[in-house]
Amino acid sequence: MSVKDMTDQHLNRVIAELMGYRVVNLNPEWWRNKAYWVLNEPLEERQHIGKGTEDEAWCEAPDYCNDPAASLEVQAAVIELDRVAYVNNLYEACYEFKRVKYSVWDEINIAFLLNASPRQRAEAAYLTLSSQD
Repeated sequence: MSVKDMTDQHLNRVIAELMGYRVVNLNPEWWRNKAYWVLNEPLEERQHIGKGTEDEAWCEAPDYCNDPAASLEVQAAVIELDRVAYVNNLYEACYEFKRVKYSVWDEINIAFLLNASPRQRAEAAYLTLSSQD
């Protein structure tokens, strides 16, 4: 499936998983009401309140596709990981075609990338994170 074909919810979930988030049921087996939480793996922090299903819990993960702050957070993490790949993926997400290897980074291209939407930053982050081994 192409990143362009992903819904915002699907893309948010995949990025969250790649960023270390997971959904767990923290209630004991004998508890009659299941409650799922989204946890940020490195920090082991609960995100929001428990939800009845895993899918409902994933809706509480960061909204990288629409929330500017969340998209900048994942952008910063991905730039640390591989800035060249991220910039090239962002260029592709914004312009919808691959950057020519020897194209010039002029003010127009740079300004265009700086004005990328949260969805475009999320697409570039996904492409960069999913290409890492």
